[in-house]
Amino acid sequence: MKRQWSLVVPAVLLAVFVLTTMSEAASGRVVAGSFHTMLLKTEGSLWAWGDNSSGQLGDGTTTNKSSPTQVGTGTDCWDAVRGGYAPQTVAIKSNGTLWAWGNNSGGQLGDGTTVSKSSPTQVGTATNWSTISVGDSHTVAIKTDGTLWAWGSNSYGQLGNGTTTQQYSPIQIGTATNWSAVAAGQFHTVAIKTDGTLWAWGWNLYGQLGDGTTVDKSSPIQIGTAVNWSAVATGYAHTIALRSDGTLWAWGLNSNGQLGDGSTTEIYSPKKVGTGSSWAVVAAGDSHTIAIMSDGTLWTCGKNDNGQLGDGTTTQKNDLTKIGSATSWTVIAGGARHTVALQSDGTVWAWGDNSRGQLGDGTTTSSSSPVESGVTDEDDESGCFIATAAFGSYFHPYVSILRSFRDTFLIPNSLGRSFVAWYYRVSPAVADKIRPNEFMKAVVRILLLPLVGVCYLFLKIELIKNIFILLFIGSMVFIKIKEVISLRTRHPRIDIS
Repeated sequence: MKRQWSLVVPAVLLAVFVLTTMSEAASGRVVAGSFHTMLLKTEGSLWAWGDNSSGQLGDGTTTNKSSPTQVGTGTDCWDAVRGGYAPQTVAIKSNGTLWAWGNNSGGQLGDGTTVSKSSPTQVGTATNWSTISVGDSHTVAIKTDGTLWAWGSNSYGQLGNGTTTQQYSPIQIGTATNWSAVAAGQFHTVAIKTDGTLWAWGWNLYGQLGDGTTVDKSSPIQIGTAVNWSAVATGYAHTIALRSDGTLWAWGLNSNGQLGDGSTTEIYSPKKVGTGSSWAVVAAGDSHTIAIMSDGTLWTCGKNDNGQLGDGTTTQKNDLTKIGSATSWTVIAGGARHTVALQSDGTVWAWGDNSRGQLGDGTTTSSSSPVESGVTDEDDESGCFIATAAFGSYFHPYVSILRSFRDTFLIPNSLGRSFVAWYYRVSPAVADKIRPNEFMKAVVRILLLPLVGVCYLFLKIELIKNIFILLFIGSMVFIKIKEVISLRTRHPRIDIS
């Protein structure tokens, strides 16, 4: 009996994981380089537009695009993407591999060369990359084991390895295994550990590291003593961060009011912005800041010479200013002089400089108010959910059942994508143990349908209805678990196909 329950518990934990990750998986992500924009759709396909002078759009050319263009094919399943100040892009696939393309003058692509690439090129062979961020000519990343890695230009110590020597391939920074988030500015880097502490290194001319000085640092140093930092974003020379209590903090260069404190005075240590405690998302452009409150409203401040604040003017704002009346903003990103964002209905909006087509509306006309881009975060039938090859051999036995259930109940591709991402990321070793185990196969197949149904309800039905329906489905899952235990007891070698 103990052995049976030792196998059921992982299945239950899997159920919890799928449910708790649905809110994130149900939304795509937009990112902005200096003059190009990327959209990672919920179902895993990647789209790009804007400046392509160094091949940063990844379509094999160096021709600018004013409308969204898909990167790779429908079987490519991407999990994360970031664009840099220099024209480059770095991304992670759902199998944990790392890919890069665009400008490589500083070795920031990490492939051991300084040769630029116009198509995605795999970096190394590791399959456990988790988080990435790109600065001007340097890249930083975190692996699933919590280790921190960096490569590229290092003239200000922005890699954090205690030197100012350029690196052309990923090198581990220190020995810590508890890094959770990282953001790369122009020439500085800021990161958060799992204990909630904040760390920074690199260029510090304007106090953007937040240590109270303007002295560069070539190794990570802790910023203050707070242990409740939850998110961080970096601009050219300013830093914005959130604490777990919902407060917003800023420091560094403030010549354009990008810190949002009502002044243009540089700040060398984290300073609380306003009195609000409901900030949920934050992003930074070159010299402007974008933030979303928990009520879904959008706020901006800073430089506005190209309308990048989105308030219909080109007037600089030194205080965070509410943009429009919409309460459905979910994801934001800032480029050099443009801003891009997602609303909860999957529509993509952009504003500011459009000289290279980075707004994605099919023109090169700039806009000081949000305009809808020519793409939405909608499921693509060619996406990775129904492409068996994208799952890898581990997941093949379950593709057909996922596909049939999705086709019957119109389940978003994000469900399959979330499960596959988890399946790969736990570790190849765990995946190898689960795959041949007949009992676990039975557990997964029996539990998967009600679990997907639960996730579907979270996405499509009002919360009040969920409460009653979830009680029913919860009891059904419990009954199915008992059935699996019974199957194991009666037929130790059973394989439910």
